[in-house]
Amino acid sequence: MKPAPRRPNQSLSQIIEAVEDFLGSLPKALIQAAAQGEGSAEASESYDPPESARNNARKVLEWKRKYGKECKGMTPVGWARARDLANGSKLSADTVKRMASFNRHRSNYEKARNKPEAKSKPWTIPAIVAWLGWGGTTGVEWAIRTSEAIRNRSKRR
Repeated sequence: MKPAPRRPNQSLSQIIEAVEDFLGSLPKALIQAAAQGEGSAEASESYDPPESARNNARKVLEWKRKYGKECKGMTPVGWARARDLANGSKLSADTVKRMASFNRHRSNYEKARNKPEAKSKPWTIPAIVAWLGWGGTTGVEWAIRTSEAIRNRSKRR
């Protein structure tokens, strides 16, 4: 199946924004059920990330609102995650595991933090935007601990 052709007057950023809007409009329960499969034990569990992770996501969403195209560094899934965190949504086990796997980007964030513009214009550095959008250090470390607890629980079942 061929992908739908892009309209000549439609920029890639407009397409990405349209996809983000569409994903954000879907009922969360529908997305979670599709992602996890109904009936699994993990499908019924939900988790509350720390407030500081939510605040990190709120900061990134505010940068996006305020600075527009200057603020980049996340995929549509990353922006959806930031919205979930910022809105105080409870997260599924699968989402927590994806947040934990974001730890692979930690070294990019650590390097980016030392750039001169990190203090004056952090929203222009994709590694900082992405890291904070996924909850920042607090959120990723919480997700790692929580994922481990989920794995241990499922082993005992």
